[in-house]
Amino acid sequence: MNLLIDHNQLELLLEKNKDRIGHNSIEGIDTLFSGITFLISTIFASYDKKGVLSEWSIKVICFILGFVFSLRGIYMIVKSRKRKYGHTMLLEDIGNINKINHPFSIIVIKDSFQQYPNRFLLYYDNRWKCRLFINYRTSTGTGADNEQNICNRLSNELKIPANQIAVKYVTERIQRKFSVSDQVFKCYEHKVYYVTIPFTDKLKRRQFNIDGKQYCWMTISDMEKDSDIQSKNLDVVNLVRETIV
Repeated sequence: MNLLIDHNQLELLLEKNKDRIGHNSIEGIDTLFSGITFLISTIFASYDKKGVLSEWSIKVICFILGFVFSLRGIYMIVKSRKRKYGHTMLLEDIGNINKINHPFSIIVIKDSFQQYPNRFLLYYDNRWKCRLFINYRTSTGTGADNEQNICNRLSNELKIPANQIAVKYVTERIQRKFSVSDQVFKCYEHKVYYVTIPFTDKLKRRQFNIDGKQYCWMTISDMEKDSDIQSKNLDVVNLVRETIV
């Protein structure tokens, strides 16, 4: 997972938790051990009279000191457990200030059923009002999990066997772009996958419809002539051009 973090936010996070970072849940165990050891030695020890202090008085004082040390050790252990702030918690907090909230996998499929493949499979997105490369939100699991998710979803959407779909990771890039659907700029993490599929007769048509979703084949040149694609998805088109074409 890539991270894009504002320096000031990270600094504030570390400053807020500076007293917790590096602490573990066993702080104070040495103090507790010392106190208990001192108590035990006091019970069995014998002391000579010192001035006005009798042996019993000295023993009581030593016992109180050992007891205080033991209590301090217990207090430190309890406090350290509450302050425990390991690497897992720190990583989670850093992830919460990550500006990349939109990890997407871009699916690149070429018309390899042609003698000279030069077109790519796009679909019409009703939210963006534009033709886009097929894309899915990137799985939070491993790379293999994400690739399996891609296979399953393509199989379901294009009505083709999942075991005949091959997925190959190509590259990834963090891109800041304007979200037409939400009317704000967002940071996207785009992972590009080159995918080969079995082609039914329907999939070979220049345009086709499956379950109400419109698909078409377009060359990069076609995309450059499409004003909607150029204004709304130029960054992804350029990314595919640089890495696939």
